[in-house]
Order: sequence, then structure tokens, then C-alpha cells
Amino acid sequence: MFSQIFLYTFTAAATIQIAYWLFIFSRLAFFQQTKKNSPFIIHHSSLEKISVVICARNEEKNLKEYLPHILEQDYPVFEVVVVNDDSTDKTLEVLNGFQKTYAHLKVINICDKKTGGKKAALVEGIKNTQNEILLLTDADCIPASKNWIREMSARFVSDEIQIVLGYAPYKKKSDGFLNLFICYETVWTAIQYLSFALSGFPYMGVGRNLMYRKKIFEKNKNFFSKSKLISGDDDLFVNNFITKNNFS
Repeated sequence: MFSQIFLYTFTAAATIQIAYWLFIFSRLAFFQQTKKNSPFIIHHSSLEKISVVICARNEEKNLKEYLPHILEQDYPVFEVVVVNDDSTDKTLEVLNGFQKTYAHLKVINICDKKTGGKKAALVEGIKNTQNEILLLTDADCIPASKNWIREMSARFVSDEIQIVLGYAPYKKKSDGFLNLFICYETVWTAIQYLSFALSGFPYMGVGRNLMYRKKIFEKNKNFFSKSKLISGDDDLFVNNFITKNNFS
């Protein structure tokens, strides 16, 4: 009797997994870039002005290494807004030094912040942006190429698109179990949310590579102030306001 129950349970679970791989995850496996929204055939005059927003708390080392890769993107008109979120290291000094070289870098300094976590810093950063398209990432992230902004902004193929979901893997730094597990978990999470999105069931995004129009933030900014959760500025925000038709 036990063996029959186990067999039925195993068969059902295997069937469900096979169905997911065939009908959901295959959408991502066979996804192809189309000429219609290729980032490399769009004339400069048709590209949106972009505001890259980064929240940094005690990110002195990472900013020195990674921020130039964002500031030197191959894109005609963009600004980079970095929020120094009450750092206690030399984050502000590093940012002020970059400002002497990069005119399109704007630094917002938050001191003596008591509550709000990253959400409060992100709200402050977005309030100080000049452009209507917001591209979010983190201070410890590096773009895959100089065309990162161009490729993400090319997803805005119509006025209906409000949110663009990006992929952000975790870099392998060692052969240790923890690092390998985090790399695996990051890829597996991306396979799920991107596959479901391509299947017409979007449910989340990651703040390391996420783009949306400022108007969707302004319309729903109470989400940041009313929520008691410190996190959720990316996945929960997307989950609340994404639809089948407003994302790419």
C-alpha cells in the first residue's frame, strides 16, 4: 500500500514538473530577440531619457569599482542618481570625487535617517530624478556591457509598457558551497519569474535590474510609505502593479 502511494505521489510530482518545463520554462529557453525591439537599430532621437537610481549604504569599495561602468554607458542622454543612505564609511567622499569627472552624476546625501530602510532612500532618489524613465540597480552590481541602458530602454516598444524586467545573476567568486548555492538560487529564481512573465503571468522583478516609468511610481508611491516591511521595494512593488499588458 505504501509503495503504491509513493508511486502515485512521485508520478504526480514528476508530471507537474515536466509540464512546467514544457509549457512555462520553455518560453524562456526559446526566447529570441526580435528586430522590432532591437536596441541596436533604434535612432538616437527615438531613445528615452533615462535616470539610473542607485541606493548606497557603506558602499565605498563597490562604488569605486563598479560605478564607472554605469557612468560610462553608451547612451546619448542619461543621468545617474546615487543616494548616500546615511553611510558611515567614505561613500560620500567617493561620490563627490566622481562628480568632478562625471557631470551627469547627481548625489543625494541622507544623514541621520532613523527608519525606512532602502525604501526611504529609493523614494528620495526618485524624487530627485529629472527623467521619466527610471532604471534601478545596486551599488554592488556591474552592467554586462556598455549597452545595458540601451538594451533595457529598448523594451519600451509602446506607451502601454510601464515596467521592464531584467536579469541579474550572482557572480561566482569561489568554489565554496555558499557561493555556488547563491548563484544557483539566483538563476533558478530568474528562470521562474521570467518564464512566468513570458507566459503571461508576471509576478515579480529584482531591483538589481529593473526599469519602470516614473508615473507608475508616483501613482503608487504610497506603497513605499504605508508598508511596514523594510524590503519589497522591487519584488512586492512589481507584484502589486504589474499586469499582463504593461510589462516587457
